[in-house]
Order: sequence, then C-alpha cells, then structure tokens
Amino acid sequence: MPLTKRGGKPAALAETTRIWMGASDRVRFAALRCTDFYAPGVVVSHLGASALGEVAKGKAAQLGVPPDTPHDFAYVPDIARAALTLLDAPDNAYGQAWNMPCAPTRTPREILQLGAAAA
Repeated sequence: MPLTKRGGKPAALAETTRIWMGASDRVRFAALRCTDFYAPGVVVSHLGASALGEVAKGKAAQLGVPPDTPHDFAYVPDIARAALTLLDAPDNAYGQAWNMPCAPTRTPREILQLGAAAA
C-alpha cells in the first residue's frame, strides 16, 4: 500500500518508513510488515485475552473491532519465522520493506468460532 498521511497509525508508519529509508546510505535495514497478530499467551491483541482468552474459558468474547469485517491476522510464531528468514537473507534483501504472509482473510467472528470449536 502506498504511504499516506491520513489517519494516525498510517501517518506514523509512513513517517517512520521515510526516516529509515532516508538513512539507507548509513544504515543496513530491512522492514518486516505484518498484520494484526494472535497466539497463545499473546494477551494484547484484537484476538487476545478478551477474545480468544474468554472463548477458551467458555465465556463470550469481547472485541474492539467489528466482528463481521474481513481482516488479516498473523500467527506470532509465523512472524518469528519470517523475521529469522529475513535476518538470514542475502544482502540484496535489505534496503526495502517486506510484507509478512498471513492466514487467509477471515472475520474475527469466524476466527472466534474456530477457537470455540477447538476449545
């Protein structure tokens, strides 16, 4: 997606990107971008303690995002593997941003239903 100054988070990410890209003659870098995330033990996320954590206890999930809006989520161990892969990448992989693959796009409700079925 193109860098934008619209919205607080997109503007902050765009400015951060411009800063490290502006230092490319002095600093070796690669950026790994990922979607929202989840995993056992990760309590501070859209699907964390108040969502999947509650479902695991047999209780109703509390979401801070719309339950029926399709959204991308990444599993934290997959993010770690992607980061390690990027750290071990050849030199020509540096100097740019990489987008982290994620699970198929689903709504939070669908993911919570999967969690409930697994619990």
